[in-house]
Amino acid sequence: SPITLAGAIALADARGLQGQAMRALNNLATCLNSTDPMAAIRAGEELYERAIKFSSAVWLERLRFDLASSRPLVGQFQEALDLLDSIDPAHLSPIMGAIARCNRLIIRGYVDHSPGSGESIRAELASAGDIGDSQMADFAATIRVTSYAMDRDWVRSLDLNLNLDLKWALSVADSVTTAVRIGDAAGIR
Repeated sequence: SPITLAGAIALADARGLQGQAMRALNNLATCLNSTDPMAAIRAGEELYERAIKFSSAVWLERLRFDLASSRPLVGQFQEALDLLDSIDPAHLSPIMGAIARCNRLIIRGYVDHSPGSGESIRAELASAGDIGDSQMADFAATIRVTSYAMDRDWVRSLDLNLNLDLKWALSVADSVTTAVRIGDAAGIR
């Protein structure tokens, strides 16, 4: 819960445990993403500032990716695209690089109302090859669901969404909500 994580951050800070405080901040940003995206962004920005002081470039690339993923939820589309453009792909695994490129295509598709952009997203995702761990497989599954929604294939999108764990299904719901917020309600109907 956000309260528990805030307590963990305070305790780690009081004891000078930067690694633990940063991990709790990362978890807090993730926890808040669906319920309070602005608070998630603030937590992510604080984490990013700490990472600049105490961590490696590899961690910074992942944090930029996470911040970019949160920005569309509050209408900050260009900021999200700028963050995605700032990521050095050499510091990402092949699947994370593909997911970052897919996120860029998703955001651009929402902003431009590009019909058929889902096919490009699925092709980009397939280019990553073997996905590997289960968290990345879940990321990829949400992107696949979103790609069909972007093609207005609501039956296929819903069918795939029903196979996701609740946490990931809610992530897709955030994407659809974002589309509605930016005026794509006709496509959602």
